[in-house]
Amino acid sequence: MSENTTIIVKQEKSVGLSLLLTFLFGGLGLMYTSIGWGIFWFLVDAVAAIFTFGISAIFIHPIIMIIGAVMTNNYNKRLNNTYKS
Repeated sequence: MSENTTIIVKQEKSVGLSLLLTFLFGGLGLMYTSIGWGIFWFLVDAVAAIFTFGISAIFIHPIIMIIGAVMTNNYNKRLNNTYKS
């Protein structure tokens, strides 16, 4: 009998691309790393912008960028630890 071998290939995500997407699109750019967190932060950013007439973006936007970079880095670490031989 022949054995079937399944190979799962996952590629690391780019921290630089994550930073660029979150810089350009805010929470929507965070969806590159995590769809759920991207939607959450987009809504937080939008609601805060409505109540503060956009001033909150000065504070929230850099936070979203940092979160995106950290989440992408953590994703890559988990990926490397999971598939080490």
